[in-house]
Amino acid sequence: RLNPDGSLGGPPSPWAPVRTYPVTLQVAGQAVRFTLPQAERVALELFDVCGRRVAGARHASPLPAGEAWYPAGTHEVTFDGAGLPSGVYLVRLQAGEVSQVQKVVLLK
Repeated sequence: RLNPDGSLGGPPSPWAPVRTYPVTLQVAGQAVRFTLPQAERVALELFDVCGRRVAGARHASPLPAGEAWYPAGTHEVTFDGAGLPSGVYLVRLQAGEVSQVQKVVLLK
């Protein structure tokens, strides 16, 4: 269909992709760096390959364990992995409606 301004168009598709805002997640050693485009409630957790939660991020927070409110920008938090054996782990970042998981290898 041709719109009055000469562009192609039509009714909006019910299958249009849902866009989520970009949240970047990087893991280096026991530090997790992430960037938020806006202030957000964030939960960071560490799981073993069997899905058991083994650690939460270390930060002072009035929110439930492992959660904190972060302003927009880049942040870095650490995990206490001192008591964990070497192995493969999963870091999960939950920021609002966005959830990301990244595999990490802990070597001692």
